[in-house]
Amino acid sequence: MRRRMRFLIFLAILLSFPAFSLLFAVGSWWVLRGMEQVPRWARLLPAGVAVVLTGAFGWMVAARMMDVAAGLPGVVVAAVYLWHLFVVPLCLLVFGVVWVVKKMKGVSRERVIKGEASGAEEVEASGPLLTRRQALQLGLASFPAVMIVSATAASMPQLSRFRIRRIEVPLADLPAGLDGVRIAHLSDSHVGVFTEGRVLEEIARRTNELDPDLVVVTGDLINNSVEDLPAAMEMLRGIERQDRLFLCEGNHDLFQGHSAFRQPLLDAGFRLLLNEGARVEVRGVPVQLTGICWGEDGARRGAMLGEHTAAAREAADPDAFRILLAHHPEAFDYAQDVYPLTLAGHTHGGQIMLTRELGPGPLMWKYWSGLYRVESGAALVVSNGVGNWFPLRVNAPAEIVLVTLRRGRLERRGA
Repeated sequence: MRRRMRFLIFLAILLSFPAFSLLFAVGSWWVLRGMEQVPRWARLLPAGVAVVLTGAFGWMVAARMMDVAAGLPGVVVAAVYLWHLFVVPLCLLVFGVVWVVKKMKGVSRERVIKGEASGAEEVEASGPLLTRRQALQLGLASFPAVMIVSATAASMPQLSRFRIRRIEVPLADLPAGLDGVRIAHLSDSHVGVFTEGRVLEEIARRTNELDPDLVVVTGDLINNSVEDLPAAMEMLRGIERQDRLFLCEGNHDLFQGHSAFRQPLLDAGFRLLLNEGARVEVRGVPVQLTGICWGEDGARRGAMLGEHTAAAREAADPDAFRILLAHHPEAFDYAQDVYPLTLAGHTHGGQIMLTRELGPGPLMWKYWSGLYRVESGAALVVSNGVGNWFPLRVNAPAEIVLVTLRRGRLERRGA
């Protein structure tokens, strides 16, 4: 019953995207239809953009259901994502604000009608100029088309860029031999339509340049299709420290089933940790890395994290320095008393942030980017992710995080 309810909610959300887009198409046509001073193509442009991108969205969904390649250029796919998940919601917000402002100013229907009448006389007297009201209508109707072009143009160069973010993590109980150990933390590569080609080679090359003692991948290696797994594995093979490379799984990895993702990696010899630990010696000190599974479809987040971190707690090696690999950062709350260090991803740093502290990140997640520390001495590092499932980032750049361990006492605060 719960799974059916979740499916219905998902279906409702999915259908709302084209519904709002087509509603905008009809609304923009309605607003601009009588503005003879505006060229016909300009009046139809906003509605045309909405219809074309809605059609592309429908084709992408249908191709996914039929398990075939959509065959659309990356720039078109980026525009579809941006239109439905960014531009249309933003435009609805802007239109809503404009409507509220008009209401607050007490613009009655009678005043609007009088304004239109006076505007008509002005046009007749002064030629084919737009009245102030008509200019506002044209600006609002054209705003989405301008936004989608601007957002798409801004997003495309981002897809091949990422930064190296260096974070020092002081740990009071860190063995002396591990002081200065470097961990290359890769997460959320989302190999697929937005992370492909040369950028995969660049991720491996830049990771090798860091000369890390350990390399960890904390989930969402692929975006959604296991057809992209060979390219993802080729990227992993480009990392030199194969004996020190460890992975855990994320939600995007499992879209086509658990075994479809897990088995090829295990068969290829990659150390994908599924509620289990692996012990290695780093600078003469035993270190245990434990990776947790993502969870079953339909499972509640808390129950999912509780179940898998319980398995991680049981697997903990008391004679080793312990590091937990978890895709969801809130696994930290369930295991911080056993694992001094947790590495996670999933949040993309909030993806589109107004400032470092204001945006979807803190609204959606307890931990969303950087270093978090608690009084017990445990630490969490959350990566923004090195790849992209969504083509636009604002104040949340893609990154490889170089974690350097230090002996020292923690102060309680989030980074």
